[in-house]
Amino acid sequence: MNELSKIGIGLYLGDETEIVDNNLFRVLERSLNTGINIFDCSPSYRNGKSEKLIGKLIRKYPNKTYNISTKGGFIPFDFSKGEKAENNYIKELIDSNLIKEELFDQQYFQTFDVRYLQYSLQKTLENINRDSVEIYYIHNPEYLLERCGREIFLNHMRNVFHWIKTEIENRRILEFGISSWFGFFEREPSKRLQLNDFINLSKEIGIRQHFRYIQVPYNFYQTDLLFFKGQEVCNKQISLGSAAEKYNLSLITSATLNQGRLVNYTFPDKVTKIFPNMTSAQISLAFVLSTPSIKSCLVGTNSLDHLEELLVVKERSLYDIKKFIQILRME
Repeated sequence: MNELSKIGIGLYLGDETEIVDNNLFRVLERSLNTGINIFDCSPSYRNGKSEKLIGKLIRKYPNKTYNISTKGGFIPFDFSKGEKAENNYIKELIDSNLIKEELFDQQYFQTFDVRYLQYSLQKTLENINRDSVEIYYIHNPEYLLERCGREIFLNHMRNVFHWIKTEIENRRILEFGISSWFGFFEREPSKRLQLNDFINLSKEIGIRQHFRYIQVPYNFYQTDLLFFKGQEVCNKQISLGSAAEKYNLSLITSATLNQGRLVNYTFPDKVTKIFPNMTSAQISLAFVLSTPSIKSCLVGTNSLDHLEELLVVKERSLYDIKKFIQILRME
């Protein structure tokens, strides 16, 4: 697999409009031509439109280096069509034998039925104009854990891992991981994702060497990756960051700008002194990039000006991040 760029583009945000499509494609072009090679997507992001933009990018620049990640778990749907259309669509999926009713969570529009995962992956590959994806994430499985409990959850995940093994053998998935928003940081232990559960499953199924990535939010406000000791490893409670390091997993972080909330944030003087002559967005990105355990971080924008603002950020030193972390601990 290709070496990952330190910055990647996440395609989660933006209305499902042609205007956003055009703006986002310009961002993708500029990113690609500056050496960014991570493009993170999901069938549910902008109801499939984001994946189609990646396909357009690849058709225009077929000889560039790409690391494409996608996700499985959520079912894309245009919810503006209303409840009746939603129910009819669910019935179509069930009647088409793509999902079992008992394996579908209508609240989150999520399923880990491997028949649907296979169907969804095929659609993704068609949309992005490729035969494989570099990274495939199991997407927010914490909802399933909360709904059914750990024993049943692990049985479902075992089926998913078996399916992933088949797709790895077919070279449609090269490597895989877990993408979660809050699952690893749940305060209630029974609802918390445990990394060692996935490690054990990957060993059991024989795909440990392909289990390589964890994607979670990390920014100035969301620092549980470093500080929340919720992962049980060797009878000790440690942070997800430490657990990932122990298991030799790469951390790819999302929500670098806290979904836009940090773009115009007024950092205190003690922070701006560490990262001088930077905008709030640049400080936010510099903070994430300077964290030693982070392999790559994702930024999401459909503004070319905003992208240019972020591209000037250089990696900071370990000394800087240590001072920043001291400040965070005092907040």
